[in-house]
Amino acid sequence: MPGYVLRATLLSLLPSLAVSALLALVLPASVYRQFESVGWFDVFGVLVVSPWGETLLMLPIFWVLRRFVVKPTSLAFGSAACWGMLHAIVTPTWGLVVAWPFFVFSVCFLAWQRRSRKLAIIVTSLIHMFHNLIPAIVLISMMQS
Repeated sequence: MPGYVLRATLLSLLPSLAVSALLALVLPASVYRQFESVGWFDVFGVLVVSPWGETLLMLPIFWVLRRFVVKPTSLAFGSAACWGMLHAIVTPTWGLVVAWPFFVFSVCFLAWQRRSRKLAIIVTSLIHMFHNLIPAIVLISMMQS
């Protein structure tokens, strides 16, 4: 499992960073989410609450999507689209940046769910937590300045 988590984290993170960098190059800074103040609560949210909470929320999303599609790839695309739209409510560019990682998270969840739902939740949450380490480090650096 540790090797899987590492590979999936890199698979989710590297393309997401590339999309983020590309958007930063072509769009004005005003379209990005601006943080007025950052605290340890935000870091905890990024590292713990979001990964575990969003992974648990995949269960009802998959439940609804299964009413329309059955193929795992289609379920993962549908899940990624839902998560992209949900994040875009806060900032449109955020929706674009998270679509790929949530596709990876969804594929991982569906793959591990064949073994057990508990493992699917644990593995997917860990991948998401490691993915969010960079945003957490950015938040911490914002607290220091």
